[in-house]
Amino acid sequence: MQTGRAALGALLVALFVTAVARYMLGIKPDRGLLACLAITYVFAALGRLLFPAPSWDSLVPGFAVVPALLAAVIPWLWWRTGPESEPQLLPPACNALVRLSLVNREIQAKPYRACLHLGRSVDWQIEANPDDDVELHFKSAPQMTSERGAKGQAAGPGPFVQDPNNPSNPSRGVYRRKGPGDIDSNTAELLGRWEYTVTWRQPGLPPVTTNSPVICIRR
Repeated sequence: MQTGRAALGALLVALFVTAVARYMLGIKPDRGLLACLAITYVFAALGRLLFPAPSWDSLVPGFAVVPALLAAVIPWLWWRTGPESEPQLLPPACNALVRLSLVNREIQAKPYRACLHLGRSVDWQIEANPDDDVELHFKSAPQMTSERGAKGQAAGPGPFVQDPNNPSNPSRGVYRRKGPGDIDSNTAELLGRWEYTVTWRQPGLPPVTTNSPVICIRR
């Protein structure tokens, strides 16, 4: 049966171990702080059942500090070395893939919001008929941030470098293709959230335009 002093002692030990593990050792499990504290408290409270208390452990009457400490560190050792620690790793740096298609005269961009890291690019996969013309236009962002962190650069629309060797990129922030195939955005050099429009033209029919899909560039 847990007495009031024992419960308070377990709580103090749990607070101490959680603070040291999270803020001094930098262990950050893939769960909330309160959940970590609650689990640590349970282990600290059960500590006297898991480990025998030494004879000199009488700092808190009715509560053994050493067994509580030994038990409280168990979940943090697991979170540091076990599968819980894997989400702390940086995601792999890779290109983004967006599929563009026209279904029932409506343009579909999948995913509608794509994210990628600075220095990578977007590959648009165009699922079009041979005579279809597809054109992408990026909107200018209110503030553009370069890799060095400078803001307010007049780099034109779009976060990607213009490549004169890319036949689908006649000007910065503009991409065109006739028929099915892929469009390469070139390298992303600006951070932020960038909207773009897609205009789809078919022979003998009025053009169709999207409602601004989004490309997010992060470090």
